[in-house]
Amino acid sequence: GTYSELRSERVAGIDLHFFTPRMKDFILDEVLSQYDAVVVGGDVVWGYAEEIDDVFFLRSEAFLRSRRPTVIFNAVHTYLTRSTLGLEAGENPFTFSNTRLPSPELGRDKLIRACERAEYISVRTQYSADMLKDIGVNKQLHFVPDPVVSMETENLPELHDGILPKSEKPLLGVSIQPEFAGIFSAGLQQSKILDDWEVVPYPFSMLYYNLESVKKFKQRFGDRLRYVERYLDPVQTASLIARFNGSLNDTFHGTILAFASKIPFLLIDWEEAHSSRRRNLLKPYGLEDRIVNMTPDGFAEGLDNITRGTTRASDAMLKETRNLHDSHFDRVASAIEKSARQRDVRFQIKSGHHRLLYGT
Repeated sequence: GTYSELRSERVAGIDLHFFTPRMKDFILDEVLSQYDAVVVGGDVVWGYAEEIDDVFFLRSEAFLRSRRPTVIFNAVHTYLTRSTLGLEAGENPFTFSNTRLPSPELGRDKLIRACERAEYISVRTQYSADMLKDIGVNKQLHFVPDPVVSMETENLPELHDGILPKSEKPLLGVSIQPEFAGIFSAGLQQSKILDDWEVVPYPFSMLYYNLESVKKFKQRFGDRLRYVERYLDPVQTASLIARFNGSLNDTFHGTILAFASKIPFLLIDWEEAHSSRRRNLLKPYGLEDRIVNMTPDGFAEGLDNITRGTTRASDAMLKETRNLHDSHFDRVASAIEKSARQRDVRFQIKSGHHRLLYGT
């Protein structure tokens, strides 16, 4: 919405406060300026550096010049690229008809000044870290994958009755955008996976109209597939993915949940290769081959690989990532603790972040 007042809601014993971009000056100058520390992120908080994103760029002269509060950027992401920032020639692959990109100079200025104001900066792709360095950010930059990767999915609650189809066969969960449904269907018919597996289209995200894809699959395949025909809440969706035996998804977080669940997975990557969150997530582990070739033959080959169980994350990969996230949140905690000491306030950092992070 576009309301102009601060709104609050109490969820699980925590007071959550909501605001819209039009409240930027009030939020930065009147509200957050009274805090000891502000954690911004993660994910796409820097967007295209449009005016709507300015609150996440801390775009207030008074706030940018002040020393309080301490600012921490937590595994943030941007759709800005080296080309849109004038570092190299090329077009921005994410330019939509309703998107007004800033000039390269303004984009660089927003990023540099936000980073200058921060005590700690972490971004979720190595591409972004290298790009920030190249535009002149002189602070230490940390590459930190999405913290959800470290979720212990075995601790997720049980699914409500009737959500997960019952079958003696292994289950392949499929959630993709409607525009990919036709080419996937052709690949599914070429594949041999239906001989031994149940394929279960389900709607991961309202944002990408995944329920429309489920309807398309049902029209085409009927009772040859099993279906989840309603949107679930985020916890139930994560629990559903963790209980599949394999996954095909075209979203960043759907891929992360399959990775964290250690099940064989494939993904569709529609972001530009060099700056893609998906590819940057998989690259350190050598798992870029999980990105499916967008042809019927590519889907068929990928599905057959899933049946052989060769496309999953390992325990060693997850342990490495959890160690990285533990170090990351120790640095965040240290920055928060430092901000409290500066105000002569007793402040104790509890080592409890992992209980939230890992899903308990």
